[in-house]
Amino acid sequence: MDKLLVALLGETTKQAIDSLMDRYVGLLSVEQVREGLVECLENAAHLLGDAELLFENRRYARAMALAMTCIEEVGKIQVLRAMNRLTKKDQKARVRKWKQFRQHEPKSTWGLVGTYPDEARGDLGAVMLAAGLQEQLAPLAERLRQVGLYVDYHGDEGRWISPKEVTDADGRDMLERARSCLNRTRAVEGRGLMSVEALRIERDVYSDLHKLTPVDGSEEELARYQSALMGCHKEFYRRLVESGVLKSLDDVTVMGMSLSEFLGDNGHVDDSAGT
Repeated sequence: MDKLLVALLGETTKQAIDSLMDRYVGLLSVEQVREGLVECLENAAHLLGDAELLFENRRYARAMALAMTCIEEVGKIQVLRAMNRLTKKDQKARVRKWKQFRQHEPKSTWGLVGTYPDEARGDLGAVMLAAGLQEQLAPLAERLRQVGLYVDYHGDEGRWISPKEVTDADGRDMLERARSCLNRTRAVEGRGLMSVEALRIERDVYSDLHKLTPVDGSEEELARYQSALMGCHKEFYRRLVESGVLKSLDDVTVMGMSLSEFLGDNGHVDDSAGT
């Protein structure tokens, strides 16, 4: 088979294709993670811009599909940040994260979770529950994205479905979701929370958290994970303040409260915050 491909494509082209298909699943440096975050954020903005142009020209189906792709691209930013928290020894977990980085469903889940308002983030258990439900709906989100691109046969209704059935309301709704998702992530980046220094702190603080990820979903497991996650959040933001990454406590909202409230007076950890 290799000889046939070389004959058809040429050795140089075959090597280029092999290199492209051999997807990386290894460790990224903090600087490489930062570069990937910037590229994903820029590409998400371009996808949204293209979707808006399509919507303005009444191409509602393609606008909806590209808006959903924008949400997925923002979701990749969250997957990258989660990958950044893994240590060199966590190769199995890293392979799983790379798989999520390249699959539609995990990306849309992370992206849509990013549209949740700050007020809804005060209850960590509720956010985790909502994220779980969002994950279950992710295949439907991908199906809707495909509806905006392809003709298919709907067996239950006994008819063909076409992108031309997507309405302006469908396109407008998904554009609003994409804007919300992108704007929230832009704000995070603008405050320096995705800078190299912030990523270094994040990697250090959260490095052991994935070991507590709930497996059987028991209340005890969830409570232990939530407690550890809250502790990491507080330590992360405290160190961001101490390092000077965050200049002001009042310009940042965490889980529905100002950062000064979240950490307590003068940026010190207040164990009662967020409970």
